[in-house]
Amino acid sequence: MWQNVSFEKGYEILFEYKYDDDIFCIKCRLNQAKFDGGIVYACRESERLSLGTLKKDEFALNLEKSYPVSFLRSQGIEPEALTHFAIQSQSGDELTSSPLKSTDPAIERAEKILESMSSSPSPDAAEAHINLVHKSAQALSKEKLPFLTEFTWHRVDDIKQTFSLSAIEHIVFTPAFMQSFVRSGCWLLGTGDEKNVFAMCIATDSSFPNPMQNALDCCSTFATENALYCVIGIGLYDDGQYFCRL
Repeated sequence: MWQNVSFEKGYEILFEYKYDDDIFCIKCRLNQAKFDGGIVYACRESERLSLGTLKKDEFALNLEKSYPVSFLRSQGIEPEALTHFAIQSQSGDELTSSPLKSTDPAIERAEKILESMSSSPSPDAAEAHINLVHKSAQALSKEKLPFLTEFTWHRVDDIKQTFSLSAIEHIVFTPAFMQSFVRSGCWLLGTGDEKNVFAMCIATDSSFPNPMQNALDCCSTFATENALYCVIGIGLYDDGQYFCRL
């Protein structure tokens, strides 16, 4: 659920943020010319992390960003421990939000467990997920790879696009995968003749940690002149989602 953040009186600022176990999102909009190019920070007491730069559109200054929660944590910022947000202009002027309301992490975890227990899985869930992935893939641009040519490869540019599959989220939302994603700018989804079996592929560097570190036993690597590719398979079945080696 989006949470509203208030700032000093006299400034019309619309600021919202939300996060779950995987993704942290913010939306900021204000109409103050001197903050054009200003930086938005997430803060924990004196520690702060830049979340991006305000850009001007036809009507106001805007910033809308999403980050893996693992990225914030790798920078020493725990979302549940945020104390406030700040906006700093290029000249050094700064706006500070009101203190954020803190929630007991134990209560949050309990609420999530209750939510997960409130609905039982549908026997048609696997088929629904399979159809959703194929439908979503058709809207993506295609790429050609010199290996595993039995798959049609679709380019995924948005780190938030996980096709609503927990197996993909388990791979994508890790610092190792993010490091390779920042380098390559995308990852690739493979679809083939076996409707319920998909492939995940990402270009990486041999000096980087394996981006598929949460499924190393199912990871295959393919070297080309320009990059090292890591690939895993994901099978969707009535009793769950499984990694597999291709």
